[in-house]
Amino acid sequence: MKAMKYMFIFSFFFFGFVCSTGSGSQKETKEVQNPLLLNEKQTIISAGDDGAYNSLFGSGYKKWELTEKDIDNAEKLIKVCFENQKMGTVNRFLRKSPEDYCKQFVGAINFKGEKTIWVNCFCEKFKDDFKNWKTEIVSVDDRGNCYFNIKINVDKNEYYDLNINGNG
Repeated sequence: MKAMKYMFIFSFFFFGFVCSTGSGSQKETKEVQNPLLLNEKQTIISAGDDGAYNSLFGSGYKKWELTEKDIDNAEKLIKVCFENQKMGTVNRFLRKSPEDYCKQFVGAINFKGEKTIWVNCFCEKFKDDFKNWKTEIVSVDDRGNCYFNIKINVDKNEYYDLNINGNG
């Protein structure tokens, strides 16, 4: 079941890569131009209105512009996630902390009308490997716990769908 889920996620990113490298007009993901006070390890990427994020938010999602408060709340829930991992039998983040990661925030309103943030994270030490990370979603094949993503349900103030690379 988990293998099928990972194959689906990989297929989503692979399909997106193949479609974006074809000839003709190339679609570009743009960073939301918003005067938010983000730090150098945070960026907001628009979900757009074209259905490109159906696999994350479900078909019929609506684009939603994030606020500084939304980003702050997401960061708090990521810290809760890290703390919960430390209390479990296996800490899949090992000696890492939320501050070790660059984060891409994508906001949408799902088909249930719930405000959802997908947070895509990678270790800051790999930032130079992803020159366009502020405007394009980062996707890698592995790199273990240096790459993970998580969903935040803003309306319920909870996180879910934690996916850490290299962990089955």
